[in-house]
Amino acid sequence: MSELLTVQRYEFTPDWTIGRMLCQGEPVGFTIEDEIRAVKVHGETAIPYGRYELGLRQSPKFSREYMWSDTHNILIQTSLISSYPQVKDFRPHDMIWIMNVPNFEYILFHWGNFDDDTEGCLIGGLSIGFAKNRKGNMKECVVSSRAFYRSIYPRIYSLIRSGGQKISIQKAK
Repeated sequence: MSELLTVQRYEFTPDWTIGRMLCQGEPVGFTIEDEIRAVKVHGETAIPYGRYELGLRQSPKFSREYMWSDTHNILIQTSLISSYPQVKDFRPHDMIWIMNVPNFEYILFHWGNFDDDTEGCLIGGLSIGFAKNRKGNMKECVVSSRAFYRSIYPRIYSLIRSGGQKISIQKAK
């Protein structure tokens, strides 16, 4: 099995963890997760260090926000389907699933900005910045998360679908 994605964590706080994301060794963006804990707290704990298999699965919460076309290799917001009348095979997209993580279940890679958006999942963005969270507090976060997701998904979807792909979660050197 090859290593498709790598997360190199480099910033650690009592509330969140920030890392760099590499795709096939190339830096592509940044990640935010919950804090690292010795004992898992549901929805509030970063993914343990290690290498994990990547898969695909439908999500009741996220899959219908974007539509995927296998024949055109494009991912678009559901609201924009009418802009692509030539594409006949749009369907709710399969989410990127980080599989077989001990004591975790259904870890997805998706969009969001803050650790509060993760529920234990991995969120990616184009850069790191500061923004107001739902409570109106300025917090460090990933930004341009949806743009990042739309850019990386077509690049990795078919590789994950073919099987044998992994993600490595590690501390930056």
